[in-house]
Formats: sequence, C-alpha cells, structure tokens
Amino acid sequence: MTTNEQPSRVSRTLGSQHKRLADELRAAGLSPHEAELLLSMRLGLPRHRLYLDAKREVPPDIAAVLESDLRRRLSGEPLQLVLGSVGFRGLELSVRPGVFIPRPETEVLVEQAVELASRTPGALLDLCCGSGAIACALAAELPTRRVVAVDASPAACELTRDNARRLGLAERIGVVRAGLAEALAGPFALIACNPPYIPSGDLRTLPAEVRDHDPAAALDGGPDGLSCYRRLAPELTRLLLPGGPAVLEIGEEQGEAVRGIFENTPGLERVEIQPDLTGRDRVAIARRAVD
Repeated sequence: MTTNEQPSRVSRTLGSQHKRLADELRAAGLSPHEAELLLSMRLGLPRHRLYLDAKREVPPDIAAVLESDLRRRLSGEPLQLVLGSVGFRGLELSVRPGVFIPRPETEVLVEQAVELASRTPGALLDLCCGSGAIACALAAELPTRRVVAVDASPAACELTRDNARRLGLAERIGVVRAGLAEALAGPFALIACNPPYIPSGDLRTLPAEVRDHDPAAALDGGPDGLSCYRRLAPELTRLLLPGGPAVLEIGEEQGEAVRGIFENTPGLERVEIQPDLTGRDRVAIARRAVD
C-alpha cells in the first residue's frame, strides 16, 4: 500500500468519518452533532451504533454521498433539505426545495390545536399547509377526524399529498390549492394556520439558510408582518362553527397586535395569546362567537 492510499482507507472508517464531518461542521460555525444525523441517515444506523461500530468501514459510495452532504451543508443549505426529511411531533416528514421547512416552534400550535379540537367534532382546516406538517400531525393525533389542507403553492400541495400518503393518512387529508381561505366553504370545527409573518423589511436580515431556501411567500407577512392576520380575520367567522377556535402561529413580538386585529373583528371573541417554552408569544387563539 502506498502512502497515498493509507489516509484514504483510514478516512473511510465510521469513526474517522464522524470526526472529520464534526470537525468541518464545527469549523464552519455549525453544530458538530449534525454529523451524527448525516451518518445515521446514510448508514441506516441508530446513533449509538456510530460509536459502537467506529471501526466499521464506510462503503465508498456512502462516503461519496456523505462528502456531497457535507459540501451542501457548508454552502448554507439547511440540514433538513440535505437529509430530505425532518422530524415533527413524532412524524418523519419529507421536505423539498421550494416548500417551507417545518420548525419545532410550530409544534406548540399543534399541541394547542389537538387539545381544542378534541372537545368539538367536525372537520379541521390547515391553512398555509406547506409540507403538510400541521395537517398530518392533526390527523395522526386525532385518528377519527378529517383534515383539509390548503396552500397556494402547487409544490406545497404535492408535498402534502405525498407526506399524507407515506404516513398512511391520505384517506383523511384532503388537499386544496387555494389562496388563503377565500375559495373555501365551511364550516370547520377548528382552523390551524402558520401564515407568513415576517415583516418585509426584515427578510434580508434572516439567516441565509432561511432567506435563501424557504420560499419568500411563506415568510413575507407584508410591511408589518400582519397582512395575513388582517386578511384572514373576517374569513374566520364564515368558516368556523359557532364557538369554534382558530389557532395561528405568530411572531414573538406580535401578540398584542394580533390580539387587537381579532378583538376588533365582528364575530370573533375570547382571544388568547399563548407563549412557547421560552415565554415568547407564539400562538394566537380566537373563537367564533356563539350566535
């Protein structure tokens, strides 16, 4: 074996691959723990086996894929897109370029929605469905309920259908391509929505992996970030059953502004702002008044 061949062989052991990936990620200011996720996904191993099998050889084709994964991640591509999936409320969802990537903070919205929906029978509505994360979580956690998922993006609608089918939920999730809620007919027992809420002027300040990879339409909430709430508020009274709740994600400093929009909308009442685990504003809840 030549001196040029030895480093190549060493670099293909699982342990050395793990160290190299972690070192390069750390040097780029990224979490070295992402190396575990990449290795676990590509090798089909639980994370603890990465350490127990450190001397195992990584096949050359997998090593090549890992190298490509690393270069994509170092270029600023989100880890979720590199992996092609993201975990959400215990579900593994496929993600694709051009469709909003689900975030952990949206799980707070789902938790609230599941609790509220469990009290009232009827169909559920997921507006701005993106990958279908909310719709799939609601269908999975409320196994007798039907969910309608809506998005203006053809790519988002296609991905929602694919995720619902892969998770065995397609029979209870209907997907509709529409701009917000105007083309829909209710009534629904509950509406969940994660609308775009970033002020237009703040988009350029977002991290590059968000700004350059999430679709602008899923981020841009207009000049003050509140355009979708204003547009949606009057539709809620038309689409909800009497007493039915709408559960919407909001920005961390938007609670009082969103409360004001809903409290000043005839037919809406009992507006609440719920925090996330860090204590920041995260979810607004408004109910249709009982006639």
